[in-house]
Amino acid sequence: MNSNVERPARLKGVRHALARHVLLAASALTGAACGAQTPVVAPVTATPTPQEVTNLAVLLVPSTIVEVNAAAQAALVQAGYTIVVDPRAAHDAVGKLAASAVEVPSMFQLQVNDHSQAKHRVSVSLTIEASGRIIDQVSTQFETSNGHVTPDQLSGLVSALNASSGVKRFAGERAAAKQRADDAVAQKQADRAAADKERADSVAAQRQAADADWERVVGECREPKSLTSCDSLRAWVDKNSPRRRNGVDSTVSYQDAQLQKKRDDARKILDSAALALKGFAEADSWAHVDLGRCAAATTRDDCTSASQYLARFPGGAHVDEAKKALEAADKKLTAQEEQAQRQADAQQAAAAHQQQQANCKAACSTTTCVMFTTDDKKSKCVAQCVQGCN
Repeated sequence: MNSNVERPARLKGVRHALARHVLLAASALTGAACGAQTPVVAPVTATPTPQEVTNLAVLLVPSTIVEVNAAAQAALVQAGYTIVVDPRAAHDAVGKLAASAVEVPSMFQLQVNDHSQAKHRVSVSLTIEASGRIIDQVSTQFETSNGHVTPDQLSGLVSALNASSGVKRFAGERAAAKQRADDAVAQKQADRAAADKERADSVAAQRQAADADWERVVGECREPKSLTSCDSLRAWVDKNSPRRRNGVDSTVSYQDAQLQKKRDDARKILDSAALALKGFAEADSWAHVDLGRCAAATTRDDCTSASQYLARFPGGAHVDEAKKALEAADKKLTAQEEQAQRQADAQQAAAAHQQQQANCKAACSTTTCVMFTTDDKKSKCVAQCVQGCN
């Protein structure tokens, strides 16, 4: 006989199947001897677990009773909870198990392999904590007579946890926070995708515009129709040619094999168009030659356009016309210049003679006739001297 005082006990699993059979048989005999029927206990099922709660990852901190820890973990997992046991694993909350067992007084105790088989009342509590605060605490009690704790015996604990408004509220807050975080991530990804698409579209549009521009300028220069037909292609080559910057070759626009090929093609097209462009340049230059003005030239500037044409196109189609006009103008202008020079020389000689006469006449009074003292004789000397100056 055991004492009627309940005392704590550490549950131990019965390790031998034979001992379990003897225990069950002895229990049945004892019940029959006392005139009692062996009770049949229906399995207990926990209430359904709310969906938002099952999304919580709970770090389960074990109690001091190994059997309770294993059964509690199994019961929670069966109910749909996400349980982690590694503190390093990601989790939303911490579930701290606490368990105790006391022996229930009994008039009879069965001895199996010299070990007493006693009935125990087990109390289990589970405290849910997060960020240093207690969300809720639930508990349950049950009795075990064979030293084992099964997940079904902890269904009350699971049901209490399922019914916890605090846990539901916390789960809702975590779900909302996670949803906001997921939405923020999704929005960020969407924004990044939109920005990437915008950049890609911009690059594609730029390349498409560049290709269209390329086709336009190439088409104009491939079959030039005027002196300016290749100006756009030259500008394109200048814009997209390598430049020296700090001693390193770089390009104004994107560099790739396609661009290099276009640059090479552009140079070939310009080389092919060079002869036609030279013809247009000669025609343009000749169109600006004013032969009429050159023919009526009064100065050599009146023939500048013809001179420039000959200098730029010494083998041009209108060389003979330009030379003829220049030679005629040169002959005319040379004669005019010689006549002007003769006139200038005559005018200069006349001016010199006049100045000589003036100097001579002035000397008559001041130098030549100064020795005469009487006015009559001096006047006759001056008159004769002036006549001699003429």
